[in-house]
Amino acid sequence: MNVSFAMEMGVWFMARRSYTQPARRSVASIVQFHRWKSLLIIVPLIVLLIPTYRYLVDGFNFAVNAGSNVFPALSNFFYVMGDPKKDDTAETKPRPPFPYPAVLPVAGTITYTVAEGDSCNSVLTYQMNMNQAGTIFSDSKPETVAILNKAIGQDCHKLQPGMKLRLAPQYPLVALGGVVKKVELAATPQEKAVPTPTPLITIPKGATASDDEEEKKPDCAEGCKLTVQVGKQSQDTVTVFVYSSLTVEEGAWVWVQGQFVRQTVKNFPNYPYAQPGVTARNYLLQACYFQVDDQLDPDVRRCRSLEPNTIEDDGGSWLLAVGGAGGLNHWKYPVKVPDNTPVLLWLSSTDDGKLEYKPGNPIYRYEDNGQYVPFK
Repeated sequence: MNVSFAMEMGVWFMARRSYTQPARRSVASIVQFHRWKSLLIIVPLIVLLIPTYRYLVDGFNFAVNAGSNVFPALSNFFYVMGDPKKDDTAETKPRPPFPYPAVLPVAGTITYTVAEGDSCNSVLTYQMNMNQAGTIFSDSKPETVAILNKAIGQDCHKLQPGMKLRLAPQYPLVALGGVVKKVELAATPQEKAVPTPTPLITIPKGATASDDEEEKKPDCAEGCKLTVQVGKQSQDTVTVFVYSSLTVEEGAWVWVQGQFVRQTVKNFPNYPYAQPGVTARNYLLQACYFQVDDQLDPDVRRCRSLEPNTIEDDGGSWLLAVGGAGGLNHWKYPVKVPDNTPVLLWLSSTDDGKLEYKPGNPIYRYEDNGQYVPFK
């Protein structure tokens, strides 16, 4: 019985061995197959992941750099939105906003040929719109006629047809635009501008530095002298005397029309002509039109109120100007003048005291010989 049991157990063991060994080999084969399959999958994945990783890293770095620029910009945007003063400072206009003209307005004369029956009085009246010619140059004051003879280049008592006369615009105005370089308080146009010392001001609690600065701004309602650069060169300046309710600060762009300085003649206080060939540089102008940046002062004194002039009697005034965005173009007269071209034009006086150019009014352009010729 024991032998029989042993034999049965041997048969059972052999049968079990013959059954499990192939199974073990099958499992090992499957594992080995899956290992190779995994390698076949993993290797291409690694090949793909390396550039993907680099791309992601580069993208991350780009995003970080972009964010470093975007977030400060956004922060600054909201900071400016919450601080109006900061906004004003950040958006200061470039100076100058218009190109300076290459030349300045210049005084000159018009050549006229004497016709039959002409007299000095009639020529000045009809050619230059000078209705007060007979009063300003009068035979009752022979010295005034002698000075006129010198100005026109002929003897008024001996005019003959064909003679050439030099005719100058009487009491001319000038149109300019430029940047304010200096602001000074002054009482009268003749007074030398002396800066007024600013008294010490005790700043109350809670006041800011800007409050103090506001106190120190010049008040031009009582009169100011402005040094204004009107040309490309630093010495291309004029001094403008103006009464204005507008705030005028250094760096502002101003538009001005004023009386061109006339030649000083002994014993002839109302001599009406400027010295031929003289430009507006370094001259003192009394403003009769005044604008600061985009603000026009409607209360500035009118040109016809300047003394002396003959605007009321003549029905208008002569104007010296230069074509261009920084000059004549600002006033939008219905005439096209090339840039950097000095011109002389007649402005008609309107019923409300304004001066305007009307189509058909005389207009001349300046030539280098000191003469104005008809503008075409």
